[in-house]
Amino acid sequence: MGHPGIRKRVFSRVGFDNDGCTAGEAKLKGQHMQAMDQTNSVNVSNLIGTKLPRLSLTSTCGEAVNLAALPLHSLLILHPFALAPYQKLPHSFSSIPFVAGCSEQLLSFKALHQEFQSEGIALFGISTQSALIQEALTQILALPFPLLSDADRDFARTLRLPMLHAGRVPRMMRMIFEIQNGCIKRVFDPIERHTNCAADILSEISLF
Repeated sequence: MGHPGIRKRVFSRVGFDNDGCTAGEAKLKGQHMQAMDQTNSVNVSNLIGTKLPRLSLTSTCGEAVNLAALPLHSLLILHPFALAPYQKLPHSFSSIPFVAGCSEQLLSFKALHQEFQSEGIALFGISTQSALIQEALTQILALPFPLLSDADRDFARTLRLPMLHAGRVPRMMRMIFEIQNGCIKRVFDPIERHTNCAADILSEISLF
């Protein structure tokens, strides 16, 4: 995993700004900074039964992951952005419900990773953060499951997901998709208890 101090310097060198994105992300995506029309987004409850698109996303496991070929039973953990422990929530997101606590939510799944594995459930985090930021976060948080980068927002656009626009880069809203046989079986939204999120979902899934 490497030395924590080295990981922190690498993360700092990337240049995470106060809008929750890297300076590079904001510059490269400048043409996409206009707010997306929320009237075109889907009611997420209507996504149940939807097949995941044949879309390959960069992942922290070292190779692209095809969403249509996820393990038979998986969870997609959608979140706006995760932060390193020494970072503060960007001011532009501080008043938005259910944004704070994304890192804590990922850590709650980390704590129960083996339990999810025992149930035959694979875990994947997904956000519009860059692959470089996600790689650093995976090391800093010592996550045992991969993060997928939808930095170009192909996944978000294909499913017409509602997005947050408080910062310069559109961000996913925090929700969790239970995937079975390549289709969205359930949508957990909103996620209110980020620290107990994993336990709540594991308990609910285990009932079926």
